[in-house]
Amino acid sequence: MLQVFKIVAMKLTQMTRRDAETFYAIHKERPFFGELVEYMTRGPIVAAVLEKENAVEDFRALIGATNPEEAAEGTIRKLYATSISENAVHGSDSDENAAIESAFHFRIGKIHFKLNFYNTKKASKISRLFIFKSALLFYFSI
Repeated sequence: MLQVFKIVAMKLTQMTRRDAETFYAIHKERPFFGELVEYMTRGPIVAAVLEKENAVEDFRALIGATNPEEAAEGTIRKLYATSISENAVHGSDSDENAAIESAFHFRIGKIHFKLNFYNTKKASKISRLFIFKSALLFYFSI
């Protein structure tokens, strides 16, 4: 049976320079950091939380390698990315980072409510929800 991604939360937003620098702080020492921040603040993005079993692994297969030159044919990054810093789409690399990244773009209470709508198991913390049923944050630059 084909399992599709459920959209748990989605919004159109614009990252400020401070937002982008904070979100990508892990890459601060990388040579592409400045270009990445510039790209992410250039225009609006669509941020979303998706949910399904194996969401992180399946979505990362769909989007392809970070470097579009190394991405598999037919993946989002192979088709639409122009460079590592302008790679068209972000996808969380783990359930733990999905919880952190989702909280960055969405208020915790709002996502907690929406996740509970799709997930009948009660949980007191959003991170438990992400571990129970794999979810991820993704966004496209527009």
